[in-house]
Amino acid sequence: MTHLIKANRHLHRAVRCLLAPYRAHLDARQRRIYDAWQRQHTEQPPALASLTEQPRISIIVPTYNTPIPFLREMVQSVVAQSYPHWELILVDDASTNETTRQAICDLAEDIPQLKPFFLDKNRHIAGATNYGIAQATGEYIALLDHDDTLHPDALLWVAAAIDRTGAQFVYTDETKMDEHGRPYQPFFKPDWNEDFLRAVNYITHFAVMSRQLLTEVGGEDGVYNGTQDWELFLRLTRALQPEQIAHVPQILYYWRVHQASTAKDLDAKPYV
Repeated sequence: MTHLIKANRHLHRAVRCLLAPYRAHLDARQRRIYDAWQRQHTEQPPALASLTEQPRISIIVPTYNTPIPFLREMVQSVVAQSYPHWELILVDDASTNETTRQAICDLAEDIPQLKPFFLDKNRHIAGATNYGIAQATGEYIALLDHDDTLHPDALLWVAAAIDRTGAQFVYTDETKMDEHGRPYQPFFKPDWNEDFLRAVNYITHFAVMSRQLLTEVGGEDGVYNGTQDWELFLRLTRALQPEQIAHVPQILYYWRVHQASTAKDLDAKPYV
């Protein structure tokens, strides 16, 4: 079985190389179509003053040897939020690259809402995420990857959904973006669908959940490192009624595609 899996991966890589020129052409066309669509369909978010409930949202970001430009772009996308009630918790998972740790310290000096934590031993993504959750003070927890970014109105749209529905779990649409920050391949998700989530993690990004609920179900499980978010979403949603789950049909999360990301290559997750 092992040799069949390896042979399949080699075939996958060979086909990918052959198709690379055609994929580049298609990607450029997709970007043009996406840009035109975005110009026509961008909606204005609700006014902050119209929200009765304005919960504090704690954004948890585990980091590990994060490329500095990506780290800064991620942090800046949070700082640029139109919704003011947030805190950003960076949990460095024992990075071996000292420049990553220094960059986090430098950012924290300039951003009062940024709270850095440095683990002395690598706990992997689930353990680092749980550590960050334990430090959070917000009523809601948001999960953000260290090399991705948020739309400037992401938290405002989420807060509006919470205010309107009382939701305990909120997710949004998303798009991929290339290494230069250019978006392409938007993912427009359905409203809550339990059967679909059991089959595939269609929620992925951007997910925001009640801290109380997250604590009750036990946080992320390190046994599922790599698919820890999916497993968590399954447990969270089983504890809720459908009306407590809200989908925001807006592209509010930018999933960066680069050489080391799972958005670029499933081989980065050999267990998938």
